[in-house]
Amino acid sequence: MTIDRVISLSSTAGVEPVVVQQNDKESRTVRFFVYESSGVPLDVQGKTARIFFRKNGATSQAYEAAVAADGWISLTVPEEVTVYPGNGEMQLALVYGSSILHSFTIPFSVKGSLSFMGETESPEDDPMRIAWDTLPGKPDTFPPSAHTHTPAQAGALPANGTAADAAKLGGKLPKYYNRPRNLLDNSRFVKPVNQRGQASYTGTGYGLDRWRTNFSGDTVEVLAGGVKNTVASTTGGWHLHQIIDNGAELVGKSITAACNAAAITGALYLLISCRNSNDTEIEHVSQKIAAGLNVTSLTVPSGTVYIRVGVYAYATSVAVGDSVTLEWVALYEGEYTAETLPSYVPKGYAAELLACQRDYHIYATQAARPAHGLDCVPHMRLNNPTQGTIVIGGVTYYYNAADL
Repeated sequence: MTIDRVISLSSTAGVEPVVVQQNDKESRTVRFFVYESSGVPLDVQGKTARIFFRKNGATSQAYEAAVAADGWISLTVPEEVTVYPGNGEMQLALVYGSSILHSFTIPFSVKGSLSFMGETESPEDDPMRIAWDTLPGKPDTFPPSAHTHTPAQAGALPANGTAADAAKLGGKLPKYYNRPRNLLDNSRFVKPVNQRGQASYTGTGYGLDRWRTNFSGDTVEVLAGGVKNTVASTTGGWHLHQIIDNGAELVGKSITAACNAAAITGALYLLISCRNSNDTEIEHVSQKIAAGLNVTSLTVPSGTVYIRVGVYAYATSVAVGDSVTLEWVALYEGEYTAETLPSYVPKGYAAELLACQRDYHIYATQAARPAHGLDCVPHMRLNNPTQGTIVIGGVTYYYNAADL
């Protein structure tokens, strides 16, 4: 038996207290599911969940809770917490690296067993307990009830007269709502993370956090409705794209890239490229980008170390001035089509910023900038990042960079 509670980032005021029985071990598993203020599930993957208990004036140690792939956070309440009855609270903290992202306080109490003569007894010792064997007037048998229901009594059925769609919600099977984890950082291009602070970037390298181009004439514009990438070369190659370095963990698995294009001019492609330790391509798959949703999949081959995902142009079809405006880009583990792909859910700005700061982190003053990546919060991808300055709105900032 579990005790489930749903929490919103906006408030925990309406969350029911968690109550466990002193001697009922089956009631001690507690699960939490957290939603953002907007109503979408909070992305807890990669986070650590810790729970403290406060009761009768004492505070317990921190217990690490399990974070499941479906977003539920669970902990079996330790017996030492339930030794004595009492009222208090439990505190759930979500931690990334050394930073506490969110903290929630939920009323908590341990309900004592029935007592006799001032002593706490087990249920078997309860003087009010009645054994089934000695229960007077109980029936000898329990014959099943024999009756029928008409379709009208059972409720409306699908047009074909079967229950084929009974398990569907909104016309979708349950697996549609089991959202896969997006492997890309800074994937929402409507109000993305943009630590370098410019409205437009031109040239090779990184501008928008975690996204780079390989052409000197390319422009990347941060617009209200998305990010626009305009091509300035007829040479084939990578334009706006992201590199991930955990490709070895995905070998043998299917992955799916998807993007939503608000506008497209010319011939640009959504491409996945699996690459070895020398950054040489092993295998790729591409889909010509059209307005709206675009999806393409492959199985990650052996030897993959890096994976590039993003906008690609072929020399045989690209023209100067070709452009695409993207609202979001995602990379999921698993094979999906446009019909089976779950709806895109942003991770939230705070989570995206933390992920981006592993590769690039700006500081207001030189004194505030650590010399080593391990001294940064969160830890940077490299312990010896490149350091420099950048001017944003006439103000000089100091950065550490560890971009791939």
